[in-house]
Amino acid sequence: MLLERDIDLVIINAPLADETGEQLAKDIATATQVILIVNAQYYDEISTTVEELGIITIAKPINKKMLTTSVKIAYATNKRLKRLEDENISLSQKIDDIRIVSRAKCILIELRGITETEAHKYIEKQAMNLRKTRKDIAQTIIANHGW
Repeated sequence: MLLERDIDLVIINAPLADETGEQLAKDIATATQVILIVNAQYYDEISTTVEELGIITIAKPINKKMLTTSVKIAYATNKRLKRLEDENISLSQKIDDIRIVSRAKCILIELRGITETEAHKYIEKQAMNLRKTRKDIAQTIIANHGW
């Protein structure tokens, strides 16, 4: 189910029929936020091994307030991680755009004998005139000159 859709939180009430629940929590922690509920006698041992993966561990017996608080913490953590992932993707795209534009500027400098400032202005002017992004113009320059 995790492969088919985006799930924000999984709560595992351990032990499971065929394992302690610890391995399942570790396996899915990269895809979603996990709360692992374990017997009190195993809490210290299990929480030590799973907390580095961001898994929230709760010792049994639990009450409604403890579970509600844990779910709220997991939800807040998940939202923050998703926001950071989105920022990371955005920054990676910006870096990629800058790299492509810089490469196109180098081509213009090399082939036309112009300065970096002139190459920059040329790409910006073309982008404005053709209503395209600077990255699109840069990709066209790179493609046209076989670099």
